[in-house]
Amino acid sequence: MANKQKGEVALNALGRDLTLKFSTNALCELEDLTDRSAIEIFQSMENGNVKISTMRNIIYAGLMHNKGLFDKIDNGLSDAEYEIRLIRILSKVGKIIDEVGFSNIAEKVGEAVSLAFPDAEDGEKPEEGKIKQAS
Repeated sequence: MANKQKGEVALNALGRDLTLKFSTNALCELEDLTDRSAIEIFQSMENGNVKISTMRNIIYAGLMHNKGLFDKIDNGLSDAEYEIRLIRILSKVGKIIDEVGFSNIAEKVGEAVSLAFPDAEDGEKPEEGKIKQAS
């Protein structure tokens, strides 16, 4: 069950109850995947200027903490093995988006982002490097 106090938003997909959450590790994963800051990505999403592939990366990052949804990354993987694994993971995320619906999941992402940055007032963008975590 999702706990909003911990920044979690409930999502049901693939026959499972999942939670969407943008923890520090999730935000780092998102930045690593996109080579952009999380703040920049979320601002472009808010402006309606985000690529679908970026949205898929956002959702992957927000779901990565769900136990058993994605296999853990083995540090012993070669670059090629890691790339194949990532393609499989992102394909699964695409299935989640298709099942839930793009606009529905985008709304859930927006809610989870708001919970991840609780000190940002309506319309105020969090400053780069000043990300607040939901406790």
